[in-house]
Amino acid sequence: MSPAKLISILLAASAVDMASASTTLTADNVELTGSVQNGVVSYLGIPYAQPPSGEWRWRAPRPLPMGEPVRNLGHFGPSCAQPYIEAMADQNVDPEKTSEDCLYLNVWAPEDASDQPYPVMVWLHGGGFRIGGTGLELYNGEQLAREGVVVVTLNYRLGRLGFFAHPALQQEDEATGNFGLLDQIQALRFVRKHIGTLGGDPGNITLFGESAGGASVLYLMAAKQARGLFDKAIVQSGAIDMPELSRAEMAELASVFADNAGVAEASAEQLRALPLETVLATLPQGKTDTMPFIDGRLIEQSVYQAFERGEVAPVPLLIGSNDYEAGFFPPGFSLRVPDIMGPELWRQAQAYADGYAQASGVEAENDGHDTYAQAAQVATDLFVTLGTRRVARAHAARGKPTYRYEFTYVPPGERNETLGAIHTADINYVFGNNLADDADTQAMGRELRKRWVAFAKSGKPNDDDQPTWPTYGQDDETLLHFTPQGTRMGAESNAARLNFLESLGSLQIN
Repeated sequence: MSPAKLISILLAASAVDMASASTTLTADNVELTGSVQNGVVSYLGIPYAQPPSGEWRWRAPRPLPMGEPVRNLGHFGPSCAQPYIEAMADQNVDPEKTSEDCLYLNVWAPEDASDQPYPVMVWLHGGGFRIGGTGLELYNGEQLAREGVVVVTLNYRLGRLGFFAHPALQQEDEATGNFGLLDQIQALRFVRKHIGTLGGDPGNITLFGESAGGASVLYLMAAKQARGLFDKAIVQSGAIDMPELSRAEMAELASVFADNAGVAEASAEQLRALPLETVLATLPQGKTDTMPFIDGRLIEQSVYQAFERGEVAPVPLLIGSNDYEAGFFPPGFSLRVPDIMGPELWRQAQAYADGYAQASGVEAENDGHDTYAQAAQVATDLFVTLGTRRVARAHAARGKPTYRYEFTYVPPGERNETLGAIHTADINYVFGNNLADDADTQAMGRELRKRWVAFAKSGKPNDDDQPTWPTYGQDDETLLHFTPQGTRMGAESNAARLNFLESLGSLQIN
């Protein structure tokens, strides 16, 4: 590594694993301890803002103190405080590994990154804006960094701590209420400032995320405060059906929360003095009650309105979704659809839903036309496919480079067990973690990572040895399909069903 950056590799390889060594980095006001393994250097638990706890709960994130060196933990920082949600099972973070002191990020960089700056990919995790964290093995960035990028993952405030608009807080000039999004913006500022020291190119940053992380990417594209902090965007299953409540609606929910917490008519100081356990346990805590909302300052309008008006960052966008998103949720998520639509509309919708008969080897009742399978197709479209097409069309209509995909890949060993690729299924392929060992699955992972990395490098998801993925536009709505038979370019799989559902207007499913 470059002596100019004062990087010293300490010969601390263990007798058990001679491929790893510890490393220190001292330069440009950072003093970091990292690990070198398999050609990748990782720096874990880097603080990017001061702890948002105590009197700083429900405030905008504060930059680190000027003049003090930035030191990392050497391990993953705590995930942001969050309730344990029984329905989410093993997707929950260990409560012992959560805290209000959680604004940390992690960096993985190729070992030779000091000699040639690499493109940077900044990941925003999902979890419904309520749960999750970067310490999950799912988001380990080593494999992706090995493809020739610097990978950054970060925590941001969640749930009631991340999205809260009590009237007492609204009296403070700095309080927008979308604190989780403000955290993400502060992290991006930190990355722009320091990533050059860590081997990344501060002028080539791609923001990417899945589910709530993908939705965050869209919100940051629309937020003026985030303008200029990233150069490209990747949205994986993130154009989701969001409630997008108003500030007044969020304030009403916050007042009910305060009343239930025993501090009706509370001051900001009383709210901040509430025990963390009370904040996490007091109702209402519904998933739609703790999501980004239109605060009039950071988020000025619906994210879909922002795209259709062209009032978003003019950066290249890669966006897509999975074909069986609804399969991530309990069956009731999909089986509500006939009731939401009503008998007449549901009968019409059934004419457009084949129950995955064409895409899956799963034997379903009535030749693939059982109620659940049909409802799951429609639920998937209402939840994310419609929004994905809407955002892609709007961005492309403004002349911005846009690429759209559909992910339907299922590993060979699971093809008779599932109707398609569920929500979150694509994450393993992007990061290269927890994939099945068969050659087919491994090849799909390499294909997807090469596309993502090519996009991060140049704004075009094309590699020399891959077929050209054309831009998405009004005259050519070609998608790249990641299928069990490999990748192929093609038209929208279910355009007629999407057109029908779009004609119905808003049907809230999330």
